[in-house]
Amino acid sequence: MLQIRFDLPRGCQELECWFSHADDYGQTKWDSAMGANYWLRFPLFDIDITQATIAAQRGALDLFRLEAQSVPEVDSVNVRWRYTSAINDARYQSPLSATLRDGRKRWSLGAGVDVASDTPLAFDLVYFIGTHKYTDDNQGTWYVVSR
Repeated sequence: MLQIRFDLPRGCQELECWFSHADDYGQTKWDSAMGANYWLRFPLFDIDITQATIAAQRGALDLFRLEAQSVPEVDSVNVRWRYTSAINDARYQSPLSATLRDGRKRWSLGAGVDVASDTPLAFDLVYFIGTHKYTDDNQGTWYVVSR
């Protein structure tokens, strides 16, 4: 794991990075993601989950609802989710739709997604700003929601 500390200028929204190291022969090697560079943003400031619920419905299905808000620069958001009882099960992905209100984008899962009844979900958000993809996964622990 690479750790570094440095001061960010006020108003900094993202970092563009590339890395170097000296090999055993003293030559400098660069890692720039094949020239695309690494882009880092700050999900804490970019996107905020305002509601995540699972509501009971009739029958064998519940309804997963999700709402979030983001800075206007966010172009799209998807929620990736899985059942917590099936860690090796597939992850499902659903797009959120956006509206602009009060200078922020409001994102919604629409009417919701049908999920298995009384089964907790783990989820994260994947969002795009331009061509760059970012993930808000609750610092690697995922978000968890249950009925």
